[in-house]
This record gives sequence, C-alpha cells and structure tokens, in this order.
Amino acid sequence: MSWRAVVELKSAKWMLGGALAASMALGGQSVHAAEQVIEAIPQIVGVESREMDGGSRRKFGGCFASFPSGTITVSGCNSTYVTFACDGSSSISKSQAKLSYDNATLAYVLDAPVKIRLTDQIKLDGFCTAINAQVSR
Repeated sequence: MSWRAVVELKSAKWMLGGALAASMALGGQSVHAAEQVIEAIPQIVGVESREMDGGSRRKFGGCFASFPSGTITVSGCNSTYVTFACDGSSSISKSQAKLSYDNATLAYVLDAPVKIRLTDQIKLDGFCTAINAQVSR
C-alpha cells in the first residue's frame, strides 16, 4: 500500500469517527436527508430536447423517467417524474447519471421493475434526481 493510500485511509477513519461523534451528540437523531427507494416499471424514459423551451435550458436535466402517479413520496418532489441529470446539472457525475438512465431504459424495454434511490437533497425544478438505479430482475 502506498503512503498516499495510507494517508487517505487514516483521513477516512478520522471523518467517520467525527460523524459518529456528531450523531451521538444529537442523541441518536438521524442526520440524513429524506430518502426513498422506489421499485416500479418505468412508463416513459426519455431524453429532453433543447427545442422544448426555445433552447434556453433543460427542465429535466437532459434525461428522465416517468412512473405511476404517487410512486414518489419524497417531500417536495414531483410524484411521477425522476431526473437523472445526464447534462451534469446536479452533484451526480455525468457517467453515474448515464448509467442510471441506461438501467431505467433497459427496465423499460424489458418491462421489468427498476430500483431507484432518491433524496430530497438533490432536486432540479422540483424533480428528484436519481442517485442510482438498478434493474430488479
């Protein structure tokens, strides 16, 4: 193991210890954002065209999926649509966004459920952004 890996490992241990201490100081209260894992068959999976609003911006971050109404229950998020932010407009990397979008597309084609993890901390115009997605079958 290189000295750099050892330093990074020690640094990660220190940060984990600090997070544990902070959690204990809060009396065991959760410090995490509201998250939800949905598992459903996508109704629509699409790529957004810049021509939809005259080319000024993308509402869905470039790619999205639609699910049955009420599937998404995270507070402040649209209950039907999920964005993957394929254009890099969120803190999710473009490569991770594309992988999640590709998995949702595969689930759509196979008529199989996809499992998607969402959080209320990453939103685009009221649409939750998928942190990751996996085909369930």
